[in-house]
Amino acid sequence: MNKKSMQRKSDIPELANHFIQHFNNLFGMDVKGISDPAMQKMMQNHWSGNIRELEHAIESAFNMMDGGQDLIQEYHLPAYVFQTKKEEISLASPADFSQEIDLPKMLEELERDAIMTMLDKCQGNVSKTAEALGLRRQALQYKLDKYNIQRVFIQKNKVEPSSDYI
Repeated sequence: MNKKSMQRKSDIPELANHFIQHFNNLFGMDVKGISDPAMQKMMQNHWSGNIRELEHAIESAFNMMDGGQDLIQEYHLPAYVFQTKKEEISLASPADFSQEIDLPKMLEELERDAIMTMLDKCQGNVSKTAEALGLRRQALQYKLDKYNIQRVFIQKNKVEPSSDYI
């Protein structure tokens, strides 16, 4: 399988199923497939011709799933899957058109900043932060580890460990 480029949108379901089988074996899970609404979003996404981006989206979805779930749903998918080519271009400034845009990296930075801001507003309380961000606590824990966000909060200019985050 060529991991460099995806020639046709019609390849997406087959490639997604390939990655589901791969991650089932890797993570010891039994995911059966992708829900129709999630697949529709994936089919609408502009994948920049690179199937590694699709592979990372499937892996991210696996990391967001709770035990016992056997279908990838829309809410398991990373935010960049919901970006269309038109939206991707509208986020770029005219000066950026002469260079490639690394949208997944931009979105990860945005997501990391949003998590850090909300974690600060919630005084380090992970449960409240997850609720405020519309995430399950487990999903937020994964993102905190992924982005190496320190498990502390600032209280009146003093950094103290958060007892909620142990």
